[in-house]
Amino acid sequence: MEGKPSVDEVYKRFASDQNPYVLIEGIKDFLAHVKSLIGIDYTKSTYDEYSFIEKQIEAFLKYSKRDSEFPVKEVDRKFLLDLEHYFKTVMKYKDQTVHKAMQRFRTVIGYFLKQEIIDKNPFALYTLPKYEKQIIHLTESEFQ
Repeated sequence: MEGKPSVDEVYKRFASDQNPYVLIEGIKDFLAHVKSLIGIDYTKSTYDEYSFIEKQIEAFLKYSKRDSEFPVKEVDRKFLLDLEHYFKTVMKYKDQTVHKAMQRFRTVIGYFLKQEIIDKNPFALYTLPKYEKQIIHLTESEFQ
């Protein structure tokens, strides 16, 4: 593959402070990784769920007047709290939807940690929003 940079060169370029690794591009890299593993470690529906995170984060960055070139290294606890607040107030997500969206974003952040793109886990001091599962038991007549 002549003319293409090596993985190490790409990592060094994005890891440098001069050209920080951009959150949206990082999510796209994560999605490409997941897509390559469909049928092995992931299903198509899981990929689709993770794809939605990209759209959610793009909308949040625009809403919060953050730069679309927002660096991954600047994702911190405040960013996560703002994102959760955005999901609840602007998007009007119910607690379970907020919880799942934040869980999926946490998986993306975990990918960045494993790839050594970031060295601090912003989720370390963040608690996922809790939600109570409402369990409705079927009556005997409904069961039949």
